[in-house]
Amino acid sequence: MTPAQFIAQLDELRCRVRPLFFVGGAAVVLADLAIILNVFDLYPLQAHSRDARVAYWIGFAACWPAVVALYLALRSNINKYAPLCRTCGAKATWKVRNQILITGHCPSCQSAFFVPLPKPPIGSSMGVPDQIGQQSGPCQPPLQ
Repeated sequence: MTPAQFIAQLDELRCRVRPLFFVGGAAVVLADLAIILNVFDLYPLQAHSRDARVAYWIGFAACWPAVVALYLALRSNINKYAPLCRTCGAKATWKVRNQILITGHCPSCQSAFFVPLPKPPIGSSMGVPDQIGQQSGPCQPPLQ
């Protein structure tokens, strides 16, 4: 992997995770807010009965599946689209991007993160796109 491919893969990761984070986060907030409002409607804060405390704990527990589902969806996308170290398999995210680009080494195992490309044979045209001017940018599907 070259530094340009590394940055492109991180851009792809960002394009996949960012909408999921914002839309999923809004859905989690709305679902949890609906649960909380329903529990407080059934048992107002002034009601300190045993049933009210049980309902508050049940409402608290009912809020967690949405949070856990969002976390698992984000982790699965990160696991699927994040660049990996060739040696130790550590995931590179935006948090360690600058460190990897500056040093060229994996922060976990300190091995070389980028592979030097072999020199192309004389007369070959490596690196020239098939369709000049029709390359896809970040967050866009590849053109066909």
